[in-house]
Amino acid sequence: MASQLPFPARETKKIVVTPLMERTAKRTLAVHAGGALVVWTGPSRNGKTWTAKWMVEQMEEGYASSMDAFHCKHFEVGEIDSGWGGGDQKRAIRALYHATIGKLDESTYRQSLVSDLAHITALALQTKNIQMVFVDEAGLLSLSAIRGLVLLRDTAENEDWPLTIVLIGMDDLPTKLRENEQVWNRIHEWCYFKPYDLADTHRFLAELHPHFAALDPQVPSDREQLRFVHDTYGGLPGMFTPYVRRLRAMATEMEREIDLLFLKAAHLRTQRDEQNAMSDSTSRNGGVRLRLGQKRKPGGDGGEQRKQA
Repeated sequence: MASQLPFPARETKKIVVTPLMERTAKRTLAVHAGGALVVWTGPSRNGKTWTAKWMVEQMEEGYASSMDAFHCKHFEVGEIDSGWGGGDQKRAIRALYHATIGKLDESTYRQSLVSDLAHITALALQTKNIQMVFVDEAGLLSLSAIRGLVLLRDTAENEDWPLTIVLIGMDDLPTKLRENEQVWNRIHEWCYFKPYDLADTHRFLAELHPHFAALDPQVPSDREQLRFVHDTYGGLPGMFTPYVRRLRAMATEMEREIDLLFLKAAHLRTQRDEQNAMSDSTSRNGGVRLRLGQKRKPGGDGGEQRKQA
């Protein structure tokens, strides 16, 4: 029997370039000449990762057109294996090696001092003409692991290879970096990703859906629609995209035009289910949220126990 559910069309990846992205790229490249340590920070879902991916794409597209061109790489520190031995400094360098060069020989890893591993990695990056590496979710790294990446950058500089490492993380990253004066003093540039203003929100939404492209911010009713989406999702582009997908699907399902009331309905449908899920979760555990890994006490539904009491 054929499925009654339609397969959603595959969405073409689309990066909406904003002035903030362009300014961040220029500032990062401005300090790169001799290699640098750069920090990108700001709220979650605010475009830091997409900016890094966009920069990588742009640099790769222009690679053949300039004698000064170089390769960029992007990876998330979730790929770092926190398993046996070697210390966090070595593990961080190995993770970067795996993400940019390829698999590192295990015996080389075991037998090398951290300084030797930094030297091996710096030379491998030079061979591949990789001069910039974006390390995403860097706030998850220990301070020792970050020191390993700083050592790698310093080693590359000593080898006369300009390596820029961009640490990307949320608001806790600066606090962690401040704990070590040696690391803090080696940071060449800071880039803060603030939430979008209304104009950038309109520009972003217009690229995602024709309804928003047709809105005129000078018209009060149109501006009110833009203001609703902007304020509801805090000017965070990472929140806009899934909302617009839900909005598009709901508009198709109900076969009606989009207006302010419909924008609110598309938001509230998801919000209500989120609230119901949280309410059900807390009621089943005696009004107490379970921590990660914590098991529910035996005896079934917490709500039923309270009723019986």
